Parts: sequence; C-alpha cells; structure tokens
Amino acid sequence: MSTMRCFRHGVCAAAVLAMLFTAWSALSAPFIEVRVRPSEPAANLLKNADLAAHEGVQPVAWEFSSAETANFEVGWSDDGHDGAGSLRLRTLTGAMSGYWGQHVAVTPGETLMVQAWVRLTGGKLLLWLTGSPLQPDGSRGRFDQRYEASSMKQFFLAPTWIRRDYLRGPDPERWFLVHKAMTIPDGMTDLSLKIGSYFALGEMWLDDLYCGPARIDAAMTVRADPAGAALRQVQVLAIPGPTVVFDSGALGGAAEWTGQAQGLDATLNLILKVVTADGKYHVERLLPDPRGIR
Repeated sequence: MSTMRCFRHGVCAAAVLAMLFTAWSALSAPFIEVRVRPSEPAANLLKNADLAAHEGVQPVAWEFSSAETANFEVGWSDDGHDGAGSLRLRTLTGAMSGYWGQHVAVTPGETLMVQAWVRLTGGKLLLWLTGSPLQPDGSRGRFDQRYEASSMKQFFLAPTWIRRDYLRGPDPERWFLVHKAMTIPDGMTDLSLKIGSYFALGEMWLDDLYCGPARIDAAMTVRADPAGAALRQVQVLAIPGPTVVFDSGALGGAAEWTGQAQGLDATLNLILKVVTADGKYHVERLLPDPRGIR
C-alpha cells in the first residue's frame, strides 16, 4: 500500500505538491517581452496597410464583401495596435461571413508572409489567401491557405453565469499577431487576400497589415525574476532541429538583457529560449502557432 496520503475529494498530496511547484516556478520565471516586426517594412505589397486612410467607414484600397452586408457593422476606433486607430468589424449574427480584401501582384517562387494585428472579443477571424495558378496544360489550379482565430468570450452565458476566463480565446483586451507564411506556386501572379469574420457572432479590430518578404526582426527584453535566478543565455531556435539561429552569448549572471535578432526566416517555427543561472530554461513562441487559435 502506498504511503502517500490522499486528501478529501481524491486530491493526493503529490498532486498538491506538483501544483505548488508549478505555481512557484511560474512566479519565479523571468519576464520576457518580444516585439516582432517585418524586416523589410518598405516592401509591403498592400496598399493602405495601416488602414489609416479612409473615406467615411470605407478604408481606401480595401473592399468589403459579403452576401449579407446588413449582417455587419463597420466603424473606426481610436484604439489601435500602435495608437493610430483601427478598423472595427462587428458581426450581428452567425448567418454569414464578411471580409475586407485586396488583390496583390505576386511572383511565382517567392516566399511571402502575411501579418495582421487583431483584437478579438468574440467570434471567429479568418485570414483567407487564395489564387488560381496557371497549369502547364492551360487549366487553372487552386491555391488556398487560411489562418483562423476563434473566441468564445461573447458566449451568451458570460459573464453572468460563466467567467470569461474559463472560455477559450485570446485576451479580448490585448492585440495579438496573425501570421501566415507561404511560397507562391508556379503560374500564379495574383493573390487574393481577405480578412474578416467567418460565420460567427462577434467583434474584432484590425490594424497594421503586411504582405511581403518572410523575414522578421525580433526585439527582446528579458529580466530575471527577483525571486529567481539570474540570466545565463538567450537563444532563438528553429524547429525542427533544433537549430540555433540567434545566440546572445554568455550573460554572466546578468539581471536584465536586451537584444535584437534580425532577418529571421519567418517560415520556420521560431522558439525563444531563456536559460537562467540555475540551469532551468523557459521557452515561448516568437511567432503564432501556424495552426491558429482555437
């Protein structure tokens, strides 16, 4: 018989100790702040990419499309990713989807990334990239790539009966990065980019879009927790591998480190790894999960 005693309701002492250790580890983890931006902002293929130019509620160079435009409310908000305002899209019912879109001239074989900053309080965001590459026999193929982000934060029982903390989805008060990298197939010279609401009640804000070379710069700040160990090393790893694509070098027990990794390949799964002086390490993604947020 095990000597491990169990508490009421089937909670074992081992489980409690594990939870306490996890909580202590989280409290003593270093502070990590990362700001990611395109390496070549001037190479953005989108027009009016920051959505700042608009006529009424219509952003210049962007077209809104839906089979039921009455299902949507479009407006402008002073709250932007970088403080300059953003485009607001509210979906009244889940009966129909609606997207802001633009066509982009592309070159076969080039590797591009599409990024956008989004705030989502409920519903489902879809970034939809399509094209019709010309085949050797003269027919047209199909190019279709998507990035989805879902939120249950506007579930009708919240917050009266269910705390929003318990529902899936990104923090409704914070902006998050949407990222999709791709290689343009042979025979394709036009990319249709659409971003908006996919058949779900909800509300979202869009800002600072980008379509261009798939390279990023990452500005990183890491501070040791006062209750934890000092810093030993900071690395950026590419998965699979892992392959080290950036290394801070030995930090000699520093309490804080600031640095920048430039020209990182944004088609890779990039992981930031922070090693503290006690040999423990902490990891987080530099770019969003390519599978989206669900």
